[in-house]
Parts: sequence; C-alpha cells; structure tokens
Amino acid sequence: MQQATGAFIVTLFTAPEPLTTGDADFSVMVQDRATQQVLLDAAVVLWLTAPSGEVQLVPLGRGHSANRMLQAATVKLGGKGKWAATVRVSRGSEQAEGATTFDVEADHSRRVLVLAFVMLPLFAIALFVVHQSQRNRRGRQATSFPA
Repeated sequence: MQQATGAFIVTLFTAPEPLTTGDADFSVMVQDRATQQVLLDAAVVLWLTAPSGEVQLVPLGRGHSANRMLQAATVKLGGKGKWAATVRVSRGSEQAEGATTFDVEADHSRRVLVLAFVMLPLFAIALFVVHQSQRNRRGRQATSFPA
C-alpha cells in the first residue's frame, strides 16, 4: 500500500508474499509529502483487524528492520481471510492515517512437509518393488533354455 495522506506519503510493505497465517513482517516507510524525503522521526502505529473482528495494536520501530528507512514489526496473523490494516503516523503536530485490506491464506508449509515425509518412503518402496520384479524377470529369462 502507498497512500498520500495528510502531510505524509505512507508506504506499507509485508512479507511473506502471499501472507499466510503465522508470523508476518510489516514495514512502513514515511515520507514528507512535499519533498518526498524519508522521515526517520515519525511515530508509526499499525492497527490490524482480523476477519473475526479482533484488533491488534502494533507500534512499529527501527530495531526490527534491517533497512534504516523503515519502521517494522513482526505480527502473528491468527486466521485466514480478509484483514484490514490502518497505519497511523504522527510527527510533531502533524497526524495522518492510511488504510488498506489484505488477504491471509492458510499456511500449508507444514502440510507439504508432512506429505513429503510420508510420500518419500512410499516412493522408495515402489522403486524397490519395481527393481526386484525386473531383476526376477531377467533371472528367469537367463535360466530358461529353449527346447
């Protein structure tokens, strides 16, 4: 999301893409609307509203981001569906907020991992059975003599 709101340009970044249930990183860059200069001293608060209506208030800070131009926080997204995000920015007497919605999908990474661990042994057993049947067929052909 990028919105010009009040005296600011507010840009919201998220990771991973697509967002899934569990931990997600939210980062915000605040710029002066007139000069487009990054404002490092703005206070940023993120309000997240889950599909269930539960609201999380998340203050963002510089210590959570490797990029010094961003303020960030890690948030636990507890449910799939359409979420709402409101970014509130204040700097001195100036205040503004921007809003957006985003979709959160179910996290299937664990399911894929379990499926891989179940399928790998089954695949190995199937290869062994095919190998043994080929070996037995070749052995029978080598020992049978034509009449």
